[in-house]
Amino acid sequence: MKVLIIEDESFAAQRLMEQLKSMDANIEIIGPIDTVKKSIEHLQKNNHYDLIFMDIELADGKCFGIFKEISIQIPIIFTTAYDAYALKAFELNSIDYLLKPIDHEKLTKAVDKFHQFKKHFGVENTFHEWSELINKIGLSGLPTYKERFLITKSDLLISLKVEDIACFFVEEKEVLALTYQEKKFVIPYSLDELNQILNPRHFFRTNRQHIIALNAIEKVYQYFNFKIKVELKPHLKIETIVSRLKTADFKIWLNR
Repeated sequence: MKVLIIEDESFAAQRLMEQLKSMDANIEIIGPIDTVKKSIEHLQKNNHYDLIFMDIELADGKCFGIFKEISIQIPIIFTTAYDAYALKAFELNSIDYLLKPIDHEKLTKAVDKFHQFKKHFGVENTFHEWSELINKIGLSGLPTYKERFLITKSDLLISLKVEDIACFFVEEKEVLALTYQEKKFVIPYSLDELNQILNPRHFFRTNRQHIIALNAIEKVYQYFNFKIKVELKPHLKIETIVSRLKTADFKIWLNR
């Protein structure tokens, strides 16, 4: 498979290439290309790609400017730190829309989706045929995230808004949500499940025990062995250590 990466953040591009290579050592990767202008010039001369990974915010503007200048008939997986352009992306030949930092499992699912589409249509099909299938599935590929949890407490039903939650953590084999008002609620999900249904713009899983909200962060420290220590708002009295494997993604998340 031959892949083109259009991305202006060198660290994010390198991370994506490493993830793709770990999935398929034989994959041929071209790029990264970091601007709209260079992307147009490149694709005018080179369009024999199986798949394009395209960041939305490039060094000289939004990637949508590329489509105003040339016709791209190659499936695209958009990558971005923002979810505001999801609808616009799905108007184009988009297979999926991944939010940074890119989760390896979600990347794998997106590539698997591409292979399923390719198997359905074959190799020599046009964007028109790709878009027909995308239209059939509607916008089901759009990221949708949990907005509230229905909590049962004795005979009381509580609708807990996700935006009121500072962090999720494991305590005595139960998953708890801690609100900014210092209230704790048992959540009927595992941290693995929460990691899939929470908006990655607002929440980050620092380790096996914690998922934290961006707005709850008070201080961030360099820690030994290339780890990071995070303190949440003082009254919450929670510290969490970002595991070494997640440190790079955590920095991207903070810097998006």
